[in-house]
Amino acid sequence: MRNLFHSSLDCIDMYNEELSKLIKSVSTPLELQPAELFSAPCLNPKSMFFIEKGRTKHYFFTENGAAKVLFYLGPGWIFGETAYFLSQDTTLYSEAYTPCLLYKFDFDTCVKLLRDSQIFREKLMECLSHKAFFYRTEIENITFNSAKHRLKALICSLAETDAVVDEQWYPLKAACTHAEMGDIIGTTRVTISRLVSELSRENFCRTVNHRIQVNAAQYWDMVQKEAPGQ
Repeated sequence: MRNLFHSSLDCIDMYNEELSKLIKSVSTPLELQPAELFSAPCLNPKSMFFIEKGRTKHYFFTENGAAKVLFYLGPGWIFGETAYFLSQDTTLYSEAYTPCLLYKFDFDTCVKLLRDSQIFREKLMECLSHKAFFYRTEIENITFNSAKHRLKALICSLAETDAVVDEQWYPLKAACTHAEMGDIIGTTRVTISRLVSELSRENFCRTVNHRIQVNAAQYWDMVQKEAPGQ
C-alpha cells in the first residue's frame, strides 16, 4: 500500500529486549495513566524517554487552540531527541494514551549511550527515520488529499481485516472519538461528524454502539485503487 494507508495510530512495533534492559539500567521508571502529561513546553526539558509498555500521544496546539496530533508511539520507541540534538525546548505535548510504563533518562545518559552502545544508536536512528516518514506522509496527505479522502484512509488503515462482522463489515483496531479523528487528519470534530454521516450514506462505513465499521468491499476497492502502480 502507499503512504496513504500509513497511520500514526498503528505505529510499528519497535520493542527490543536488549535495548530495554540497557535503558532500564540507567534510567528511572515512570508509570502514567491515560491523559497524564510527561513532556510539554517547560516540562522535563532535559529528559528523554523510552516506552516500555503502553501507547503515547504527541500533539501541538494551533493559534486558535485546536490540537493537531503528529503521532502515537508504542513499546520500544525513544522520544525526546529533538530537545537533545537541537538544544531547544519542545513545542509538543506528550501524554499517555493508555496506561504506560516509561523509562526517563537525562541528556548526560544519552551522551554515554550514544558513545558506548551500538544498539542504542541504531534504534534511535530508526525512531528518527520513522518519525520523518510520519511527517512526510502527513504533508502529502494534507497537500494532495481532501479531508474526506484522509478520513477514508484513516478508517482503512485501522480496519481489522481478520475480524468480519455480519459478513461484510470490518471493525476498527482503535476506538477513536470524532474529536480524535479530527486531531489526526487536521480538521474539526464537527467536520468529522458530517463526513462520517456522508460516508455512512455512501455505505462506506457504519456506526454500531458508537464504534465505526468499514464496508469490506469498499475497503478492498480503495486498497486496490491506492496500490502502487495503479
